[in-house]
Amino acid sequence: MNESKFWTQRTTNEQTFTLDADDGFTSISIVVSGTAGTDTTDITGTLLLDGVASGDISIAKGESITISANDGKVLDSLTIVTASDNTTYLIAVQ
Repeated sequence: MNESKFWTQRTTNEQTFTLDADDGFTSISIVVSGTAGTDTTDITGTLLLDGVASGDISIAKGESITISANDGKVLDSLTIVTASDNTTYLIAVQ
């Protein structure tokens, strides 16, 4: 059985993360929490959902999303800009 490796990040201000194929991530979960902020964490890139290019995805406080690749593929060309006024948690799996 292959061992999974995890990458985690917690931010409380705006930061930009880019996931490329070289990173080897097969999935990422993003959770935005907080009580006062109104800013969202945004995901952009060339993500395909059922063969259709996705538009930007915005995650507001109290929301979460998990994006996974199938069949041994890895996530590629995703840019995540975290919320500037809420706490954002990122957990990626290799």
